[in-house]
Amino acid sequence: MNLKKNLVLFLLLVFSITTLLFPQSPERKDVPDKHKWNLSDIYPTTEAWQADVDMMKSKVDELADFKGTLGNSAASLYKALETGNEFLKTLSKPGLTLAI
Repeated sequence: MNLKKNLVLFLLLVFSITTLLFPQSPERKDVPDKHKWNLSDIYPTTEAWQADVDMMKSKVDELADFKGTLGNSAASLYKALETGNEFLKTLSKPGLTLAI
């Protein structure tokens, strides 16, 4: 019983110290612009971002169509790999994965 009490007190102490030493991050509005990401480097407009989101949704369906066909021919395998690679390149852009 005493061990549980000591453990709880220890964890409370660790939590308190961490909270004091590592305060919460400032709000975005309080951060100078030079320290913020320039998202227009990735997507210059919302429409450009939406176009990639729409393309990714169609690629998911396209990739599903390859199920059971990869062994049919080298051309089929190549097309599947090419489509998957295109999918991954677009998916690796920051911010896109949250939208899908």
